Amino acid sequence: MRAVVRRRALIKLAGAMGEAIDRGQQKVNSQAAQLILEAGETGAGQDYAITRELTVLLHNSLPFSQSFSSRDLLIALQNEAFTLVTLNMKPICDLADALTKKVMTGKGLGEVSKAAIYQPPLYCQLP
Repeated sequence: MRAVVRRRALIKLAGAMGEAIDRGQQKVNSQAAQLILEAGETGAGQDYAITRELTVLLHNSLPFSQSFSSRDLLIALQNEAFTLVTLNMKPICDLADALTKKVMTGKGLGEVSKAAIYQPPLYCQLP
């Protein structure tokens, strides 16, 4: 259960980290990511609320001998999400570009199908 909760929290955090990618500098802007999470203008606020709940659940499921708080755990999860997005920045940007192209050609509507994601060059770059 802890592994599932942890992955779900990381996915929620990674969304905001992905939105904060600075393509010009080829890095994730951590300050912008935190603002995205806290402001929640793109749905990230709801994701952040869910992540905080998941973090408390995860923290409460750990043995009592742990000497760190749920806030410490949330910070550790944020750092892990930051690292995951940083390491996978290129395929994340490629996938975002593919989705943007679909939305632009669909006049505001579009999606990247699972089949398209599994086609090179997107899939071969994802871990």
